[in-house]
Amino acid sequence: MSLTNLWKTIRSWVTDNAVHQVHVVFPDPQAALPDIIPMRGYLRVWLSEMFLAKSRDWFVDVHPAVHAQVRLKFAGREVEIGRVAQPPKDALGKGVHVDYALSSLLPYNGGTVEIEAALLALAGTNQLQAVIGILKGFSDLVGPPLASALTIADQVGAGMQQLMGVTDGQVHLGYHQQFGSQGGGGANVLRPGYIAVVLANADEVKPGDLSVIAGRLHHRGQPLVGRDYLLLRIEGRNERDDWLLPDIQAAMDRAVQSAAEGDDEKSALHRAAAITAALTSPDLVMQDRRRVVEAIKAHLADVSLGAAPVANDLGSLVKAHAGSVAQAMVKGPLTLSEAMADPSP
Repeated sequence: MSLTNLWKTIRSWVTDNAVHQVHVVFPDPQAALPDIIPMRGYLRVWLSEMFLAKSRDWFVDVHPAVHAQVRLKFAGREVEIGRVAQPPKDALGKGVHVDYALSSLLPYNGGTVEIEAALLALAGTNQLQAVIGILKGFSDLVGPPLASALTIADQVGAGMQQLMGVTDGQVHLGYHQQFGSQGGGGANVLRPGYIAVVLANADEVKPGDLSVIAGRLHHRGQPLVGRDYLLLRIEGRNERDDWLLPDIQAAMDRAVQSAAEGDDEKSALHRAAAITAALTSPDLVMQDRRRVVEAIKAHLADVSLGAAPVANDLGSLVKAHAGSVAQAMVKGPLTLSEAMADPSP
């Protein structure tokens, strides 16, 4: 089974069972921004909460696994980022806050974004739980820099496909949706919010009776019970909250080391390499590319003057030296000549 076939399987199940599940979208009142804007925003998909009713022998003859994929444009091509979650046994019979990231923080480069998530029912022994846990461990490694993590993401997807085959796996509850940016005329605008998917029809659970309170799904003001459901959340940001970008960090560290050794020529070469890596990083949106370059230049200028530097990790340097997100947005895209120029005194 190829990755595309697994995607098609889940999408087909969602289409065929549309009348048998309730799907409701809720705005996130705590969101940092109203819409996720192309080239300026990041998204991350979370499994906020789930509930497994006692409709089958979960964790006995059938083991649950949540598989999610995000398909979007990255580094000039369409990629699929997949992850696996292992529901805790506490999810049986009561709502559980999972708050598990189903994707890393992904830059939104425009076009469409497809999100699918499925609660899978895999038949097998207790050893299957360990196998699911191993896949979850591998999927947790899918993070920045994303270009080097795509191979791991593909392996996680391949492993999940194999499990579906050998365990006669079935989709128990699924979600699939395609989103676009504001202004395209479509109904599904990519914006922060919650998505509730409940295994019930609209007569059994009326969509208007559902709400999200403190990150939990409620029915008529009380936590929903007695129905299998997933509560997903799309997070939107206009700046990274993680700066684990080894190519940029390594080049900057080499520039600092060369300066400390008194080799200004070599330090300048590493400085240019660090700036180029930041300027072309597919993991950074427009304003963060500018802010990282500003931080690199200011930090290396301090080092050359013998000033006591702040912590050398990229996140600390952005916080200490870079302008705000709003300032970077006003300045617009950073040109190569501007990036390579010495910082203003």
